[in-house]
Amino acid sequence: MTILLESDRFDAPQSHLDELSIRVTIVFLFVGSLTLLWSFYVDEILRSLVEHLQPCQGACMNVYDPAQWSAVRWSAALLLGFVSSLPLVLHHLFRFSKPGLLDSEYRFFKRWTLLATFGGLLATYAIVVGLLPELYRFGFEQHMGVGLEAQYNTAHVVMLALYLVWITWIFVTTVLLLVLGGTLGLITSATADWFRLRIYGLGTLLIITTVPGHASSLALPLLATYVTMGELVGKNWYTTTSTVFGEAKAKFDREGRRRRFAVMDCSCLGANEHFGACSPEGCTTLRFQGLCASYQERETALDHALKHGITDLVVTGCNRQPLPASFIQNLEILGIGLHGLDLMRLRSHRVESGNLQLDTALGMASIYADVLGGSTDRWFTDVLEKYGVLPTELVQIDGTLRGWGTFNGDILIFLHSTQNEA
Repeated sequence: MTILLESDRFDAPQSHLDELSIRVTIVFLFVGSLTLLWSFYVDEILRSLVEHLQPCQGACMNVYDPAQWSAVRWSAALLLGFVSSLPLVLHHLFRFSKPGLLDSEYRFFKRWTLLATFGGLLATYAIVVGLLPELYRFGFEQHMGVGLEAQYNTAHVVMLALYLVWITWIFVTTVLLLVLGGTLGLITSATADWFRLRIYGLGTLLIITTVPGHASSLALPLLATYVTMGELVGKNWYTTTSTVFGEAKAKFDREGRRRRFAVMDCSCLGANEHFGACSPEGCTTLRFQGLCASYQERETALDHALKHGITDLVVTGCNRQPLPASFIQNLEILGIGLHGLDLMRLRSHRVESGNLQLDTALGMASIYADVLGGSTDRWFTDVLEKYGVLPTELVQIDGTLRGWGTFNGDILIFLHSTQNEA
């Protein structure tokens, strides 16, 4: 699922591919150069690491496979080269990703990446310096307690240490993602399933595919711990219903699909008399000055729909036709329906203002009738009863003005509604 943000619409896709190639090449060459540089010092580093991890006094650490130890050396050099290149990697990552992300997504991505980097480095230090020596010492004492003469494969000891560091990075980045996503309002009850699928899916894949052969028994306990940790950390946000713009309550259409509605109450640059009078129950409401004139406002609407699991957007002032084709196309890619109440056209057929709240409620009822199904008469009758309107006559307007109308005293209240499901 890929959408093209309007702020990025003037750049050709090939320009992004060229930029990606240049940035990846720069990072690759830099990491490769540092890996080669570290290869001259990695033996001393590994010697110090082995001495620090060695749980016994004397010669109990051996290299049984020189080729495997050579792989450990180059893996350690590559890891050191990558860690040394992190400032450059983060710089290019931020510069490349910024044009393709919404503002809130970019802020979240930048904070998460920086915190995950520093958190991972701190956790690595704590594990290598504090936890692993004690863990190996405990295992050695268990072996000695049963009368075994412990001899350890140095390559396995170092590779297991590197794997535990890798697992720690996965855990730290997941926890920070859940905390930041929940704090910034990205993770709610509407988006919980989306986040669960991607977080647990990717984390599980990384844990299973990177586990060393001699430590394969750790895979299932690590997976169980990973999922349990994710549920415990994210439980407060997985059940949270965002009320920033109201509450989008789930409704079900004729096919049993869950639908959530958001109303884009647009001032239409001051031309929409109904602006500010629209706050339907069971919907989130966003207010804009001119959706058709501001790509920032349209990206705000996209951001809101993605965060809150919105399936249908309803614009108040127009019938959706003035909105740019790129915005409509993005909604179609996301599977989000776009509907229009066309309240400005309603106003153009009036001499007096009429009941603005009732106009909006009737407009939303027409949307519900088309999207959710059911008797059109029932939807509109429920609205009229709720507002206490007892018209002397209830008529349906045909022709170019399609909708419902009521005669309430001397004021004609009628409605024209145009909508389209993506």
